Amino acid sequence: MQWLLIVPLAIIGIWVIGLNYLCAYLAVVKHEHHSLLPLVGGIAGGITLLIYPSDAVRAWAWLPLILDLGCAFRLFSFFYAVIVLKVFHKP
Repeated sequence: MQWLLIVPLAIIGIWVIGLNYLCAYLAVVKHEHHSLLPLVGGIAGGITLLIYPSDAVRAWAWLPLILDLGCAFRLFSFFYAVIVLKVFHKP
């Protein structure tokens, strides 16, 4: 029964993470702008690994959040906004 949830979530996660890499490729190589889907692929992949029946696989549930460019870019942007713009900004 778990597989009815694991397989679609894995497909969505892999698909969205792949699309985020495609968006980054198009932005760098072809100079076209496309929006990244923040958190969707990473969260779908993380949930997939969390509900997987094997404990060894559950230990890697953080990996999709790191591999997803949408998550990584948003996390970098958040820390930049909080640390650089708020902490080091002198009024």
